[in-house]
Amino acid sequence: MDQILREGVQIGEYVVTKVLPENRGGFAQVVYARRSTQGGDEAEVAIKFALRRRRAAGANDLDHDAYQAMVVEVETLRELRHPGIARIYPILSGQRPIFMARAVEIREQPWYFVMERLDGGPVTTLVRGGSRLETPMAVEIAQQVAATLDYVHARGFAHLDIKASNVLLRRPLSRHSLPEAVLVDFGTAQRSARTEELDAGTLVYAPPERVKIREGQAPPETFTDKPAADVYSLGITLYRMLTGRLPFEGREPHVITAILNQPPTLPSQYNRDIRKLPELDSLILQMLDKQPANRPKAREVVARLEQLVPSPRLRLEASTDPSDPPGGKSATRLSSLMIVLAFIALVGTNGFTYLWASGRLTNGTPPPIIVTAPATATGTTQVAEPTQTPAPRPATATKPPATAIPRTSTPTVTRETATETPPPSSTPVNTFTPVPTPTRTLTPSPQPVSQVPPSPQPPTEPPSRPPTQAPTAPPTAAPRPTAPPTAVPTPK
Repeated sequence: MDQILREGVQIGEYVVTKVLPENRGGFAQVVYARRSTQGGDEAEVAIKFALRRRRAAGANDLDHDAYQAMVVEVETLRELRHPGIARIYPILSGQRPIFMARAVEIREQPWYFVMERLDGGPVTTLVRGGSRLETPMAVEIAQQVAATLDYVHARGFAHLDIKASNVLLRRPLSRHSLPEAVLVDFGTAQRSARTEELDAGTLVYAPPERVKIREGQAPPETFTDKPAADVYSLGITLYRMLTGRLPFEGREPHVITAILNQPPTLPSQYNRDIRKLPELDSLILQMLDKQPANRPKAREVVARLEQLVPSPRLRLEASTDPSDPPGGKSATRLSSLMIVLAFIALVGTNGFTYLWASGRLTNGTPPPIIVTAPATATGTTQVAEPTQTPAPRPATATKPPATAIPRTSTPTVTRETATETPPPSSTPVNTFTPVPTPTRTLTPSPQPVSQVPPSPQPPTEPPSRPPTQAPTAPPTAAPRPTAPPTAVPTPK
């Protein structure tokens, strides 16, 4: 299969882009691929193949255990939807999507399914060679896995193969974002429930009750508390992240005896930082208790880790550029945009007031201009006669005009609509801005406004009955022209 499965091979609607030897296990192999579309800009996915193995001389058939493990994993991933569980993608086939298919393009035609690609890699790469994580980072990852296990256990499932190689990060570790721990390999976990098939990689994470069955010291029926087995394996994983080693490491060739009968070495013996948190030592030892009933539930692990190392545990950097504000470069662009909009509003309002007072807008009969001033501004002139009843302003914000030049046509307004909420009505509202925002309407005949004190706005009438005369006339108002007033067109 390895000679056939290589980069560039077409698998259904996907093209293999990368084959990594470290992504091969005893029952499956994972490769990276991309959908073969014309755009070519889609994110890569991971394709997991069930390995074929020779079961007898002259036979070349799919191993039953590998196939069964993949069936269980696909069904489990379809039912469990959680941020801490790898997402499975449908394989389009005919009129309905399916989630498991055979790679007929490959000579051996193995079964496969498609899931999300996790670029952060497994936790084993972070603790390789005795390396360990900082305490806040290790606690953050362990708490996320515990929260995922609480979700899994509440729905009647158990992973049964928690270990560092099955905890992957959605993205590489960064100082600008929190890690996202994701559980994988649910099918292998279900297969590992057959305790007689525990391999070396799983054995060091397995609880004593499973090791006893493997060693023939207890019948399989005694393994009943499967969620407690997950908590034990998570305790081993947390131990390794904090210390860079396993609890019973160095006790060969009596590791199995140590797992069954001996207490683990305190994590604080290998990590001085934990000495400041004796409760963390105590929690890990309780998770590794020989008796399943004495171990905490996954939900309790989440709560106790939060108490020991409260959030936020990690100090995130907003940007690598020290000159950027806390919000990064996007905050700088947003602040600049707000300053520009405020300047446009100020210039547009003051410019209109100047042109109106100077009489430059009274030549001819231009259409009325609606100027929306800021709500905190106080008017110094009397508004003209009202022509319509004010109506409620739409929910979306309205930009102030950038110029005071009279418009000759109704501008086209483009609104950006969010997908979470229904778009606002696109029907234009032929109304003026309600109080407290003053609205001014120009008429052909000028009125000396600099000498007229402001007076209260008169009550308005329904839109279907436009007024023919001003409700009130100031005592010092200029005489009106003898010609009948020109009708004010309604903005559209």
